[in-house]
Amino acid sequence: MKTIKMIADEIGVTKAALQKRIGRGSLYTRLSPYISVQAGTKYIDETGENIVKQSFQEKPFVKPVDTTGTDAGIDGNTRETPPEIQALINQLAIKDKQIDDLNLRLAESNAALVAAQKKIMTEKNFCPCCGIYEHDTPPGSDDICPICKWEDNGSMLKYRTVC
Repeated sequence: MKTIKMIADEIGVTKAALQKRIGRGSLYTRLSPYISVQAGTKYIDETGENIVKQSFQEKPFVKPVDTTGTDAGIDGNTRETPPEIQALINQLAIKDKQIDDLNLRLAESNAALVAAQKKIMTEKNFCPCCGIYEHDTPPGSDDICPICKWEDNGSMLKYRTVC
């Protein structure tokens, strides 16, 4: 005997989808002799499991999304996708392109930032107060100039009159 969750995992659907399918009239009446409840959990025996699997083989529960603008109905006849749905599909395609463009711009910005950081790390920086002492760290890194005792931090850079 297997639980509904076990059977759903084997079929490749969610537990909710399987319960919804079982809840439909004819399948429930066919399955009810093969369902037992133990400690609040539904168990289906092997015969019932075969009935469920056969039901999903006959009519798959989830259909793939069709973006061509047509859809096969329950009766197998092709019908047009409603214009509202087609408009949403088109909007999603536009949004996907916008996301791709933004990701490309983000990658370019990241590369420029990395290049700027490398440049800062290789350049020599002079004391903003006396201009004599040369240090290897970027501005605002809390270095103290041995000549004028300038502390190279954010607040000292903001208020240079303290020099």
